[in-house]
Amino acid sequence: MNAKETAIRYFKRLKGTKTCNRVEFTTCLNELKGEAHNGFSEEEVETLIDALISAECLASVRFQGLLECIVPHKLVTHKAVLNLLQWIFTYFHTAPVGSLKSALDWMIGLIEFGLTDEMVVHAFYHHFYLLLENERLSVAACKLIHLLTTPSDVSRWRVKKILKIEQKFGKRNHTTCLLCLFKSYKPECVPEKVPAVNLHTAFKAVGKMNPFFQQAQLRLNAGSSEETCAKMVKWNIDQGLKKTRTKTKVDAVPPLDYVYFGSKLYRAKEKHSILEFKTLKSLSVHQLNLDIPCNSMSLLQNIAGIHVLAFGDRSLQSRLSFNLYYTLYRAFIELDQDFSYRERENVLKQIVELEEYMQQGIPVVSRFLAEYLPRWDGEDFREMIFHLLQWITFSSYLELHDIILDHIRNLFMTSSIEVKCSIIGMLNKFVENLICICLFRKEKEISGLFLEIRDEWSELETLQNIIKFVTDLCVAGLTVEQGSYLLLHEALRFFEMATCLEEENKLPIWTMMPPAVVYNGLFSRSACFLARVCDLLLKYDMAQYPRLRALGLRTKFLKEVNRQQLYIADFMSSLWNQNCFDEKERGYIFKGMPESHVQSFFFYTIPNEALTLKNHFALVPYVFLMQKACSALQDAAFDQDDLMIICSNYFPEIYNLIIHESE
Repeated sequence: MNAKETAIRYFKRLKGTKTCNRVEFTTCLNELKGEAHNGFSEEEVETLIDALISAECLASVRFQGLLECIVPHKLVTHKAVLNLLQWIFTYFHTAPVGSLKSALDWMIGLIEFGLTDEMVVHAFYHHFYLLLENERLSVAACKLIHLLTTPSDVSRWRVKKILKIEQKFGKRNHTTCLLCLFKSYKPECVPEKVPAVNLHTAFKAVGKMNPFFQQAQLRLNAGSSEETCAKMVKWNIDQGLKKTRTKTKVDAVPPLDYVYFGSKLYRAKEKHSILEFKTLKSLSVHQLNLDIPCNSMSLLQNIAGIHVLAFGDRSLQSRLSFNLYYTLYRAFIELDQDFSYRERENVLKQIVELEEYMQQGIPVVSRFLAEYLPRWDGEDFREMIFHLLQWITFSSYLELHDIILDHIRNLFMTSSIEVKCSIIGMLNKFVENLICICLFRKEKEISGLFLEIRDEWSELETLQNIIKFVTDLCVAGLTVEQGSYLLLHEALRFFEMATCLEEENKLPIWTMMPPAVVYNGLFSRSACFLARVCDLLLKYDMAQYPRLRALGLRTKFLKEVNRQQLYIADFMSSLWNQNCFDEKERGYIFKGMPESHVQSFFFYTIPNEALTLKNHFALVPYVFLMQKACSALQDAAFDQDDLMIICSNYFPEIYNLIIHESE
């Protein structure tokens, strides 16, 4: 039996006891604290909760200490939650207030991090109002009510109950915040003069006792899709925040509001308010019977609203398009001072989430980008702008080049190396989206989710032009930023991705590395870059060319075939054959070099042997480390065959290329 099982068994024995050994209790408690970061199984949590509420020897400090250790591995069962809730409402008159407050805080943590079924706790919704009458429990009870409340829970009776408590104890931030929530759901039930209260200020001292709950949430989110769909979503999370407003102020992403005219009795059909749903799963069930809020932009506030927009009808998506363009134009083109930097950043972030959820760009966002890029300084909101550019929509390559790519090239040539790498990475993702999603939809004749839009651009011609644009940027970047391994890494990522997707999708395209990338890899001081270039050259020879030849496209790609042969000739003569300058006319990089230049190299080294495996500056550090680690190798001289053995174990890409071409 390990230490954890021993500790759990000890607490199980405390059930019904009135005394306990302080030293033994502390030892077992420390053992549980050490295991809390991994979480406990459902059975272990049930056992510990049962022991916690049954032991009569636990003062408030010990009760709280033990409860802090009870962290689920993923979810807490209904039984454990019900047992703790039943104990709270059975003994809330007699149990220590500190213990009750700890139990409520623990329950708040479960709900906020989605570690239990909220409906089980909601079954006790009415009972939490009883705890409001205890001033020391009022804040925690208010927070629970705030988390559990749905529009159908709001009634005049409950508003009156809270107003009476305010008369008894005076106005407090937590009760006022609860009234604000009620007012957002049913304004007709709440007095008009309810001041705005910051939600985080009202409950800042509640629900912070379990630092390991976030780890449990991460474990839960890494599980099945069903568990992810059951995760709780929050509406109007900024409700109650005090903001400085002008009379014409419009939030970038406004709160969810409903405005009704006339009596509810005369509505043709009862629809569900979005505010009633706390999980994506429950919302999806009633997708076709939802009452959409007045401002469609308010649905951008979380993943559930984004789901509604993605699968909404054309009317809703058209409304969103109009409001979205109007908001973006005011905030970024007109630079309306009513929008703070944070609000601008937030609306871009939510648009990115919507486009990635739909796997599709939004036309009005692309129009906004076309107008914004000429004005953009390249610094503000860079990450969000680059994410939006990955989903740009266009009708032809000419249009794309004129309104987007031309501005990207200007930004690329005037930016730092870090921004250049970000631009290549963004274009990498853009091309990947075109191949994996747009071409797939065109082949299957599938429309996008948003407004059922279909791409009209020519597939292969447009794709080849975009790839050529990215290739030219890589060449220009490597020419300007000589010796930059960051840019070389991004360039290699692009050509590796293109080669892989062309093969997987059987595209009649051959995206070959330009000389700037190939020879930066050959002359690199990093063996990793050398190996990656060798790997791509081998794929060209063994996969790309045979695939295109099988499609009957050999004559179309004769230029690529000849260039591939030149690349391999240089690599073989430099790395293996030790005759790169003797056979320079058969290759590319040394071709046409005057003999006088070659002779000048003899002052420093033997030219033909400078780039061989045994002398290559990318591999020499590994030889040095091996000699340093093994005394028997310190005076040994490594020849080409020895380096081949090293490459076969550590850099198989280099080894495979040499073996393949030698045969």
